[in-house]
Amino acid sequence: MPGTGADLASAVYPDPGLRRRRAHLYPSSFAPRLVGAAAPTAAARALYPDPGLAKRRAHLRPTFFAPATIIADAVVSPSTPAGVGVLAMSVQDEATVTFSWLTDLKKGWSGKEQRIAILTAPRQRLQFTAQLSDALQRTMLSQLAAFTVSGSQFQLALPYEDVAIVSVVGKTVTTSSLAYSDWAVLGQRVAVVAPDGAIGAATIQSVVGSAIALDVDLSATVARPGARIMPLVLVYLEPQQRLSRYAANLGEWELVARVASLRFGASTAVGVGAAVTTYASPDPTTGLVTVMPVWDRGNALEVAEQPLYSGAELQDLGARVGELGRYAAVDWERHIRIESSARSDWQWFKRFLDTIRGQQVTFLLPTGRPDLAPLANVGVTLTVAGTDYYTAWLGSLAHRRIRATLPDGSIAYRTIVDAAPQSGNTDIELGIALPSRPTRVEFLETVRLASDDVEVTWRANTFEAELVARVVQQ
Repeated sequence: MPGTGADLASAVYPDPGLRRRRAHLYPSSFAPRLVGAAAPTAAARALYPDPGLAKRRAHLRPTFFAPATIIADAVVSPSTPAGVGVLAMSVQDEATVTFSWLTDLKKGWSGKEQRIAILTAPRQRLQFTAQLSDALQRTMLSQLAAFTVSGSQFQLALPYEDVAIVSVVGKTVTTSSLAYSDWAVLGQRVAVVAPDGAIGAATIQSVVGSAIALDVDLSATVARPGARIMPLVLVYLEPQQRLSRYAANLGEWELVARVASLRFGASTAVGVGAAVTTYASPDPTTGLVTVMPVWDRGNALEVAEQPLYSGAELQDLGARVGELGRYAAVDWERHIRIESSARSDWQWFKRFLDTIRGQQVTFLLPTGRPDLAPLANVGVTLTVAGTDYYTAWLGSLAHRRIRATLPDGSIAYRTIVDAAPQSGNTDIELGIALPSRPTRVEFLETVRLASDDVEVTWRANTFEAELVARVVQQ
């Protein structure tokens, strides 16, 4: 017997309170129906005239649309803490930057090496010397006495990374160029130093071309044409700071600090605007193609030391003296120096160091000597005078590549596949033929740095560094 709408609802929802709660949760529920029960009454049909419409409404209703929201210009937060103060030093006298990697190196009797990278991003040690007036010395001594004892952090400006400001409009400063600036990234803290030495600090909000938008307006204080903008890095001062006092109203502070952050802002780029030359050649033993960086900046040393280490061990047995050989090939040391005031060279040097990472990665270094005297060039065969290469150098894996200077002055790198004596000279088989007979041929030695520490000295706007490399049988 068909029941009423109330009876039907009571059968499905025996608890009126539960029915109300479920009705609240399912405002467009299907029409209640018991299995085997008669069709709904007129009252039920009045509540749910179209089950299909109810289903469509149930499909649409769970989606809600919030009112439109206007998003204001976002403010980029600084990538490092503020520290307890900002220090800006001059490099007119001298500044030293030391990059330090960490490598576990094992060298075998054959001259081959196993190098394990422990620290792939360099630690940086900064050393500046600043002269202080009486007023400035009072201020600095008070800050050092108050904050260094607790190991506080400071923001230190890097004057050797500075860029000149040519115009200022509100919070936006336009520089001479940012083509060679690693630090021009969002969130990087910067210092703006006016020509009179006044300092202002800000955070980069955006970079477009050579223009930098800051989070604060410094145009009324320090930002003006002729001012300089430079990055700030978070540093810890070393426990011992050398402070001295002259007799005539002048003090001196030799600041020594360790950089806490390894990169600028959120960027991992090093040497922006520069490129390191590479040479791809097959490995002399495995045949696998290896891409190696090439040092192509010459050598600024007037006299470049090139010591030899035979590895032989002298034996004094009392009655006689002997010597025992240990290495399969002679070991060599190379001294190289770079000096430049060009920002492009500084960027290249940083990128090169970031590529080789101290002792971790080998690179190719020209000897700077006319090691081979070319006589003829036919196809892949280069004929050189004498048999020295065949008898002395062919067995060294570090001397299987050459740097050839062609008649038009261009440079070509080639790999030596084999060599054989021929009528008092040597025929050298190259992996790829040279376009013409070269005017000069020097070895392109496989080397690595002899130390994980690289010290760079700045004097005014010129940097210099002297490196020591060791030849590697690889």
